[in-house]
Amino acid sequence: MDDHALKQSDYSFVEWYGRTPVAAPPPAKPQPEIDTTRISLASDRELRYWTDEFRVTIYDIRDAIAATGSRCPNDVRHYLARRVEEYAAELL
Repeated sequence: MDDHALKQSDYSFVEWYGRTPVAAPPPAKPQPEIDTTRISLASDRELRYWTDEFRVTIYDIRDAIAATGSRCPNDVRHYLARRVEEYAAELL
């Protein structure tokens, strides 16, 4: 029988691809939900979430928490909005 007449299923994986099979990575662990009622500075994942949510840097979030004395997202959001308004007023 001619080699070209053989189908892929006639070869073992190693013969067909010329290398040993690689094991699939283990399934990712499910990530815990982010608590959106309180801002946590301990987790990089949560910090990334809040910086994306507010579109500010980590330092801005830390300053806002220090200034408001609260980790409530609404308080931090209002503080950051006020800072943006003050900055915009300075530019005009």
